[in-house]
Amino acid sequence: MFGGIYLSSSKTPRTKPFTLNGKLVGFRKDGRKLKGLKIKAGDASYRVKLPKSVRQTLPSGLAKGKPVQVLGIAKQKKNGKLKLKAAAVQVLATATASPGLDLDLGQTAAASPAAEDASLNGAIATAIAPADLKTETQKTKGQTKILICQKGSCWKKRNGKAVCDWLEHRLSDRGLRDDVIIKKTGCMDRCKSGPNLVVMPGKTRYSRVGRSDVDQLIDQHVATAEQGRSSNGAAKP
Repeated sequence: MFGGIYLSSSKTPRTKPFTLNGKLVGFRKDGRKLKGLKIKAGDASYRVKLPKSVRQTLPSGLAKGKPVQVLGIAKQKKNGKLKLKAAAVQVLATATASPGLDLDLGQTAAASPAAEDASLNGAIATAIAPADLKTETQKTKGQTKILICQKGSCWKKRNGKAVCDWLEHRLSDRGLRDDVIIKKTGCMDRCKSGPNLVVMPGKTRYSRVGRSDVDQLIDQHVATAEQGRSSNGAAKP
């Protein structure tokens, strides 16, 4: 049965990030309008809602039977059931070795003192650590992916577009643009703390990101990774 996802603990946060790896088995439609995806992961099946902004950026290779990964926000209803809303969808080259739903069950509304010490200048960093990141790290090895919310509040009111444009500009200036995939996503459900972005691999979420944070973010996630590849003899010619 689709959508049968429950959490028993009343102390669990009402919203949380999720990663879903599985096989696309169908589409949910309202007439001709696409509303969501049906995904099989192991023995479980899930329904994922697709906001308009995500529908507009779906990968061209998305088709039934394809292995997919969905990042998004899970909302817990009063009866404990979860509703999954996508922020980004990608088609995987091969099926993941660990299909299933990974939820970040820790409190993420406020950063811990340790997280604040390790954060960028004005941004709050929260590590999203699912049970097994080995497969995802292998798939994205050699290239960093940055997911940035492009919904109205983050994108316009809170200057998410300006941050995204500046990020692309600084990556180009530093000769690192080809090492990074920047993907605009739907709402990450943290509108009051935007602009919001997630850096992969590692799934580190940043909130309240400003232009002044961009170079440090590049140093921490992109330049360091490039140096590591160079030291291992994997530098680009």
